[in-house]
Amino acid sequence: MRKAFAAILTLVVGSFGLPAGVLAATKAPAKPQQATGGVQGVAKDAAQQNLSGVRVQVRMPNGQLAANGTTNAQGGFSFTGLNPGNYTIEILDAAGNIVGTSASVTVAAGATATVTITAAAAGAIAAGAGGGLGLFGLGTLGTVAVVGGAAALTTAAIVATKDDASPSR
Repeated sequence: MRKAFAAILTLVVGSFGLPAGVLAATKAPAKPQQATGGVQGVAKDAAQQNLSGVRVQVRMPNGQLAANGTTNAQGGFSFTGLNPGNYTIEILDAAGNIVGTSASVTVAAGATATVTITAAAAGAIAAGAGGGLGLFGLGTLGTVAVVGGAAALTTAAIVATKDDASPSR
């Protein structure tokens, strides 16, 4: 009788699989996700004035871009969700040229590194960050060229249409 019961039990378990409780106990434990860290800081110009509205990016040692953003009104920036490791923080001008670079910044799991970056080319940053005159997003030089060209055309049109010739001619 025992052999028959064992055979039936083996057949039932084999047909329907193992009970859910047994499967749950034999599953491999879930792999914990790697903890991330962050970096925060302030972007400054050569005169140590905070740079607002400039682009900042985080680059890995292999050159790959890890994060990017724009500084706030006080020149501050913050990036989270970075894997532990070393990074370089860069300030870009309006044309996308790197004008300031930090030393290597180490990001640890669960921590936020703090850094201050200084831009070497303050003039390029000021023009890109809203300093000076700008029309239609052209920047200072483009705006001066457009306004100057419009003034020259207007003057030429006035001179060409001026009707002060004597009637005898």
